[in-house]
Amino acid sequence: MRRCILVTNNEVEEKVATQLRAEGSYPGDASYESHGICEYVTWPRCKYVIQGQRADGTHLSGEYLNGRKMNEGFKENMEYLRLDFCDPSEVERGDSFEGILRFSG
Repeated sequence: MRRCILVTNNEVEEKVATQLRAEGSYPGDASYESHGICEYVTWPRCKYVIQGQRADGTHLSGEYLNGRKMNEGFKENMEYLRLDFCDPSEVERGDSFEGILRFSG
């Protein structure tokens, strides 16, 4: 069994970020975030490796070092969790505490 925790931010390349801001799209907007390293590169690559194919249905070509074909995919699964930043002043006042820790009761 393989276990991996991959943590990445969703940083947008500066050239692309400048263009997006000029178009009126800012961090936090779905149109902006879709160009970030996590949503645009990391998440899709992980998903394609597990499935053995890309979103358009084309199979991955090639082999891993052990000879396993990339288009076979894996039986493993993946869980994608998104963490967002909270306003520190809201957390300090207790206004955003539920966003950090779920209450059971």
